[in-house]
Amino acid sequence: MNRRRSIRDDSSLDRLYYFLVRKGRLSVQDLERIKPNVYNISTPSKKWIVKSYGNKKKVRFLWEITSVLNAQKGFLTAPFVPFPSGDKVLENEGKWWCLMPFIEGESLTFSSSRDRLAAVSALHQLHDVTEGMKVSQQVNRPSYLTRMEKRLAKFLKTREIFFQYGHYPLYSRIKQLCVHAFRQMEQVNWDVIEDRSKNNGHWIHGDCASHNFIRQGDDIYVIDLDLMHQAPYVLEWLQLAQRFLYASQWSFHSLNESFTMRQYMKSPYFQRGLLFPGDLLREWIFFLNRKPASRRVEHMLNQMQTDWAKRERFVKELMTVI
Repeated sequence: MNRRRSIRDDSSLDRLYYFLVRKGRLSVQDLERIKPNVYNISTPSKKWIVKSYGNKKKVRFLWEITSVLNAQKGFLTAPFVPFPSGDKVLENEGKWWCLMPFIEGESLTFSSSRDRLAAVSALHQLHDVTEGMKVSQQVNRPSYLTRMEKRLAKFLKTREIFFQYGHYPLYSRIKQLCVHAFRQMEQVNWDVIEDRSKNNGHWIHGDCASHNFIRQGDDIYVIDLDLMHQAPYVLEWLQLAQRFLYASQWSFHSLNESFTMRQYMKSPYFQRGLLFPGDLLREWIFFLNRKPASRRVEHMLNQMQTDWAKRERFVKELMTVI
């Protein structure tokens, strides 16, 4: 077996290899780490993905929803499947491992108009086939406003990093917009639409990054359902809009080309959510959690400075319609 020497901890890789062969009956030829809990597996006949979770309830929930989606004609995803041993889940050292097919193809690119429209269409399909879906294992999440408030609090604690690297004016500008935008978000009742989404059984993907959409010929696969949960559809389109804007240099055109986005631009929830830079806070906090080296922090802040100037021009235009 080629255990990909790019992974430094060979003993850990060896243990996983023998575990999958012994417990899962997988004929592993090649094993490559994508993330600490996600691996590419090659067998003589097929490629697979194995993924571990630290929460068994989450695994049961994901097995349920992938089974439901896999039974829907016209919607394409990478469902969980049993291991060759017949086991749906393999448990080892407090981790639960699941198996799914590797989807060949190319990730969408949100700088492409064609790919942006394909992502919108795929999410509409997801919303249609999951509307009213019932599952026995529900994963509850805090409200949107609560999540954004916590994200802002974490960002504010990083003030000294901006000061240390000579970017305190950038911190002040981001903080100013965050405080203003959060007050704007508090002016609309998020509880109403969140309760309505639960009553109507509305589900969203929750992580609509471009790499979670795979083009295979004329088909689009939507993968990685780990963050799927019941929520207002507006939150899905809000996150997708932020990703579109970032990929298109904060151009309004990336939103105006889609009928769905044009309709949501009339929503006070969408407008205020778009004003709040929750995506930037998420990426910054995620970046710092990886304990980056000093030169990487400096590079990240320089890039943030450039991106923020483009976002500010977009924000000025957006505030004329709020």
